[in-house]
Amino acid sequence: MGRVMSHLWKGDSSRKLLAVGTAITLVFVIVSPFMRSRLLLNVAQLARIRGEKTPELLKASLAANQQDPHLRWQVGEGLADAGDYRAAVEVLLPLETSTTFQPLGVKTLIESLVRIGEASYAYKLFVERQEALPLDAWAASRLWLNIAAGHTPVEWTSFSRLIEQALSHNLSIGELQLLSQLLADDEFGQRQAGQHLLEVLRYRSASCCRDIKSSISAKVSVDDISAMMNIPTSSLDLGPELAANGEFTAVNAGDSMPAGWSPSYMTTGNPWNRALFVLGIDDGAARVDGIIVEQRADLEPARAGFWHPVIPVKQRTPYLISFVYRTQNVSSSKLGATFYLSDDDAVITGVDHPLPPTDNKWTQVIIVGWNRREQDTYIQPLLRSFSEGTVWFDNFSVKEILVQVPLMPREPIVMYRVVGQPISINTTLSNLSKWF
Repeated sequence: MGRVMSHLWKGDSSRKLLAVGTAITLVFVIVSPFMRSRLLLNVAQLARIRGEKTPELLKASLAANQQDPHLRWQVGEGLADAGDYRAAVEVLLPLETSTTFQPLGVKTLIESLVRIGEASYAYKLFVERQEALPLDAWAASRLWLNIAAGHTPVEWTSFSRLIEQALSHNLSIGELQLLSQLLADDEFGQRQAGQHLLEVLRYRSASCCRDIKSSISAKVSVDDISAMMNIPTSSLDLGPELAANGEFTAVNAGDSMPAGWSPSYMTTGNPWNRALFVLGIDDGAARVDGIIVEQRADLEPARAGFWHPVIPVKQRTPYLISFVYRTQNVSSSKLGATFYLSDDDAVITGVDHPLPPTDNKWTQVIIVGWNRREQDTYIQPLLRSFSEGTVWFDNFSVKEILVQVPLMPREPIVMYRVVGQPISINTTLSNLSKWF
């Protein structure tokens, strides 16, 4: 540094002024705790922008000026962002009673307490500091699970606020409004719909921090296809998998939704009936819970589920579409679980097709269908529910059927069976409605 200063001093007047300014800045940084702490914090924040974790720089920044509450808050945020939640709690906890503690800082403190296992204290702050920004879904779910387990006394207002935050990333705006209305009733938790919602929260909270593994495996054999198409197995083969994440084991970090799939909500109250559906992943299966589904005759049925991105299909070509599903507490007298592939009946099959209730048994659906158009097009699979109760979907697959003999396109064929049992139904899709 001395050589740099000497070099600057030997130059013209502008260089000498720069040398003086640099020297004064260095003195302030060395002598002033405020300047030293800010310099260290700025370096740490620049590294944070570049994606680097610098907890030691953050701690050094605070050590230089421990009396600055704003600095303490910024250091705590940085430590939490770096994943050092215990250190973040130690830094932020002295601000707990401060009236100047930022709502974002309160949120970070509560989330960090949850992540180090201090759920009771986190809930105490959650109740006391209602100005805190909403918690992320992971922290809200874990905190809810601890509180619901009875570790801490609760009152309904704060408890219901926690429920809203645990579900906020997975509901449409209309559903959040309906949820708020439902939770405003202190007795909602005792009603059937309330009990269903609490059960949904339990599975989501329990699954939010463990590895996702598929709960079932139901493969389709060439023998199955041969029986359905009445073609020798030697003349059949299957192309590569065309569906993405059909096992539902890859999950978006931010919203716990299956990666590659999009949520579909038709629940707004116009043109559809109002409803509260909760979507999620349960042991490697896509899950749709209908909590409240209104049934006004002058509106379209409410429904919700999972969209798959478009899948190209070749002209006059057969495809195998298969999946498993199960239902629980879904009425047999109303539309429940359905699947959709296309708006065009000639492209494998059009519109929603109803699936019968399964009484909680995994049931496999295998469809052999053709793109009967004279041009290439696409399908966009949609798995969903129109009903109160619970529907699970898994093992979704789309493959081209490779046939070595001439074959005319025909109406789609469906094979339906309880997983692990022989074929129980072999029919055309047009007859599926007879179950209703």
